[in-house]
Amino acid sequence: MRSIFLVPAGDAALFAEALASAAEAVAIDASAGGAPEAAEMLGVLRERGRRALARIHALTSGLAESDLDTVMAQAPYGIILPQACGGRDVQHLGAKLAVREAENALEDGATRILASAADLPEAVFLLGGMARATRRLVGLVWDGAALAGALGVDEESEILAPARAQTVFAAAAAGTPAILDARGCAETLEQARRDGFGGALVDSAALAEAAERIFS
Repeated sequence: MRSIFLVPAGDAALFAEALASAAEAVAIDASAGGAPEAAEMLGVLRERGRRALARIHALTSGLAESDLDTVMAQAPYGIILPQACGGRDVQHLGAKLAVREAENALEDGATRILASAADLPEAVFLLGGMARATRRLVGLVWDGAALAGALGVDEESEILAPARAQTVFAAAAAGTPAILDARGCAETLEQARRDGFGGALVDSAALAEAAERIFS
């Protein structure tokens, strides 16, 4: 997936733009607008034959369970997990998915996982555990803004560079692409490709088109 268009649940205007875009996949952020709204949008994506993902709340939030109960009824291609701390969180989510796949008559293992793997300082030290976490894993997301916020530093701080590089290493070790959270940052895509990233999370049709071109 060279481009994944991330839309907050309930944002009708941005959803319309995503549907008309060249993005390979559309992800609905249930943590930004509510799981019922996300499920409705996922249903539309399924009807349109578009590859659909759902971004849920972090496992530690207490809201991930209800998010999964709602969105899995729409059989999304995958789940984006924020604040993933190493292989243990990916495996934990995999177990939850297996239960809901059975409940919704879905094939066991059909739902993929895209893990935002370095959102927290403690997660950086656990990146190596992603290599053998689960066959569901289809990518590791680098979200520099999330880690910068957790550290209380500027997004351009050089202290983030080692974690960014380690995310690329961990993705390669796991046999999956590293995905850049590039929302609002088109100028970073060329550098990301040179640095080993294989795709991007985007928030506009123009960014989706750029990501498709640059990562092809």
